[in-house]
Amino acid sequence: MFGWDDAIGFALGATIGAGLEIAEHVAATGKLPTGGEVAGAALTGGLVGVGVVNAPETAGASFGMAVGGGAALAGNTLQQAIDIRTGEQQGYSLKSAVIDTTVGAVTGAVIPKVVGETAVSGVSAGRNSFKAVGQAVQTKVSNGTAARGSVTSGAKAAVGTQTSEAGRTGAGAVVDAAKTVACAHAVNCR
Repeated sequence: MFGWDDAIGFALGATIGAGLEIAEHVAATGKLPTGGEVAGAALTGGLVGVGVVNAPETAGASFGMAVGGGAALAGNTLQQAIDIRTGEQQGYSLKSAVIDTTVGAVTGAVIPKVVGETAVSGVSAGRNSFKAVGQAVQTKVSNGTAARGSVTSGAKAAVGTQTSEAGRTGAGAVVDAAKTVACAHAVNCR
């Protein structure tokens, strides 16, 4: 069931995705990204944000590949649709979709195995942290001892899990920036 934690996870992920896209693109090319690139990054970040909020602690590489690849494909499709509509791009690029989906799937599988969680006491680590409260509410809702969680619990869950993933998000941004540089200077990704 889509709850407050999912909505807040999507909003945080979308904001982070769009912000990182702008920063990466300006750093790599000296120009602002297209509206489609920002919207695509926001959708990708939002979908990953929902995945992060709902990921069980034991999720393996296949889960990371599915979320990373699926979110990247969705973001790429939205980006291309907007860029085609606004005249920034001529026609759909299967090459671009394949590159983004592959990078998303690989980073979704590898980064969680290489980069640990970010521990911030009271937010993403420790008893009664935002993350712990969110996990407790999710458990109670899933086993039927609570009908639903509150907006406050959803916000705590989303902030706690997003904070615990901050290092991984940063590592993903570095990989994405490298892809942006390669696409802008060495490889035609469109």
